[in-house]
Amino acid sequence: YKNLEIIVISKGSGEYLLEIAEDLGAEIILSQPSGLSPAAIKNEGLRKSTGELIAFFESYDINGKMRFEMSVKRFEDNPRSGMVFCGTTFINEDGEFLSGVGKFPKFKGRQFLGHMYERNWISTISSTVFRSEAIQKAGGFDESFKSGENYDLFLRIADLTRVEYIDLPLVRFRIMNNNGFDPVARRELEIKALKKHDPSAIAASISSIYDD
Repeated sequence: YKNLEIIVISKGSGEYLLEIAEDLGAEIILSQPSGLSPAAIKNEGLRKSTGELIAFFESYDINGKMRFEMSVKRFEDNPRSGMVFCGTTFINEDGEFLSGVGKFPKFKGRQFLGHMYERNWISTISSTVFRSEAIQKAGGFDESFKSGENYDLFLRIADLTRVEYIDLPLVRFRIMNNNGFDPVARRELEIKALKKHDPSAIAASISSIYDD
C-alpha cells in the first residue's frame, strides 16, 4: 500500500534522519523542543496531517508490509468504524524475535471497551490506524498525560465509535528498557484515564463480557 503521507517528528534533524526522510518522500516538520510530552508531539503530527486515515508509529517498531493494506480494507468493509488495530510480535533492541505474540483475547467489537476498561490489551500504538475524523471528535491526545496517553485515547475512541481488530501479528513491537512502565506507575496512569469515564458505564461495559 503506497498511498501514504509520511510526517516525521524528531528530536533532531541530523543527516542520517534527513536521508531516510528523503528516501521516504517525508518532510521533517518539527524539531522537538525539550520537555514536549509524547501526547503533544502526536497532536502536532495530527494537526499537520491531511489524510482521512491516521497511523501513529514509534520509531523503534517495525511495520509489516501488509498492515496498511489490510487496515484500509477493513475500513472499507466497515465504514462506521473509527479505529483498526492488529496483533504484534515482540523483538529486542537488536531486532531478534522474543517469545509470545501480542493478541487481543476473544475480540468482539461490542465487548472491546469492556476489555479495555479492565486493562490495555494493545501492545503499541504502532499497531493502530484511525479515521482522522474519529480522533478529531475524541479531542486528540490529552496533553496532561506525561505518558500513558495512548490508553486514554483508546478508551475515548472506543466510547465514540466501533473498533475493528485484525487477528494477525502485522507489527514488530520492540521491547527496550526505556519503553516499559513501572507496574505501579502504569496502574496510576490507567486509573487517571478511567476516572474520565462514568463508573456506571464502566460497570455496564465490563458486565456485558461475563454471564455472571
